[in-house]
Amino acid sequence: AKREWFARLAEAGVDVIWAHHPHGMQEWETLTLGGRETLVMCSMGNFISGQRWDTDPAHPEAYREYTGDAVLLRVSAAKADRGFRYGVNPVAVSNWRDPRSGMVVRAVSETFLASLSQAQKDYYRARWRLMGAYLPLLPLPD
Repeated sequence: AKREWFARLAEAGVDVIWAHHPHGMQEWETLTLGGRETLVMCSMGNFISGQRWDTDPAHPEAYREYTGDAVLLRVSAAKADRGFRYGVNPVAVSNWRDPRSGMVVRAVSETFLASLSQAQKDYYRARWRLMGAYLPLLPLPD
């Protein structure tokens, strides 16, 4: 039903659909209808949430662990014959409990990972890979 609604919005001329929010990330895509592209972002997750206050390093794949993940999208739009053409550059972010500042959002990057203990590093690297498993455009660490 949701996808049908998005297709109807795209057919009506909507350029960007930014839906939200089942507490977890969902895919994004571009719909091409009648030669026009519509960027559809189903859910970018919880940007910041206390739902994953304490991480479980032993189980990064646990259902609750997904509530601390989100993705920011750097979107570029170029005028096309009919509407716009979109470029999407995703940036994975995750909630992190900073011992000095409380809950913060950090971009999941090699720089962030380098600042963590080995157990935390392993956990966030696993979360990053899990995010990439269902968000195929997400760049993953080496």
